[in-house]
Amino acid sequence: MSIALCVSLAALIAGAPYVDTKERFQLELPVGWRLLPAYGDTFGMRFQRELAGGRVSVTVHVDPVETDLFEAFVSELEGWVLEQGLVRRSRTKGSVGGHPAVVIAFESAKNKADANATHARSYFLESAGHRYHLHVSASTRAVYRRAEPELRALLASFATSSARLATETAPSAAPDARVLGAWLNQAGLPFRLDPNGVFELGSAKGRYLLQGETLSLMIDGKAPQTFRYELRDEQLYLHSERLKAPAVYRRGSPPASSAKVQSPLAGRWRATIPGGTLELLLEGSGRFTLEDHRGRWVYDSGLLSLTTDAGEVIAYAAEMEGERLSLSGGDLEEPLWLQKISAE
Repeated sequence: MSIALCVSLAALIAGAPYVDTKERFQLELPVGWRLLPAYGDTFGMRFQRELAGGRVSVTVHVDPVETDLFEAFVSELEGWVLEQGLVRRSRTKGSVGGHPAVVIAFESAKNKADANATHARSYFLESAGHRYHLHVSASTRAVYRRAEPELRALLASFATSSARLATETAPSAAPDARVLGAWLNQAGLPFRLDPNGVFELGSAKGRYLLQGETLSLMIDGKAPQTFRYELRDEQLYLHSERLKAPAVYRRGSPPASSAKVQSPLAGRWRATIPGGTLELLLEGSGRFTLEDHRGRWVYDSGLLSLTTDAGEVIAYAAEMEGERLSLSGGDLEEPLWLQKISAE
């Protein structure tokens, strides 16, 4: 069995459709798209795709403003878009995931022939007691045209009700004790099922449900993945129609390491941002904390990579000047400067 096959289970979970953590919507991301969460943004989620010549993003917000009338909802959010330096090009009727929507197209240039103008579209709709604003933004008109097939697929997959398996309503059943504990695949990827209903697969973490010969793995914000499990010759086999071959695990735990990360970045950093401060803790153990996000960090050749416990990865270009740290790229529109306030 190849190493590529060994890690396919982790890739399968990471590639599941995105489900809003508050179960207000879900959609399927085409290959190449990634999440760009904005810290402190509780209205929804932002997604981004890098393409030759620029980037395109989609932001989904649910009930971002309170108004009595739907038209007032559209007008207020259109005003927010216009404040970004864009001008309205058209207003039409359309649909998102089968829901009727108001569609407004914007561009940053007054001259329609300007090929370098930022192109954006806002979709407004009502469903299931919520109002939704989906905002698409591309760095140029050419980038938008290049991304248009993927955008059509993404918007068509949008749904305002979630089929995500909720652990609160899952029927209780005594777990198969033989499956619990620590496992490793051929590539050394750890997989652990704890008696309290929590699982860890590499850096991903969530809850699981065992029913009969079925194992369901659930990560907040993603659709559940269900497998038929089989114990044979002291090995755990996970079967799924989406896997070309079963994922195979043997009993064992990865070797513990007490070595600390030797890096000048290790320590506690603080930045002043609109509305308050932002703290980033980079521990010598290789763990990081950023607001409510936790996971592992790696610094190599000027690149700081953060991998959350949910398996999301974001990388920043990092540059130190004395006790100051500059982060750029990733989900940042402009460089963010942090001051070191303590060593790790």
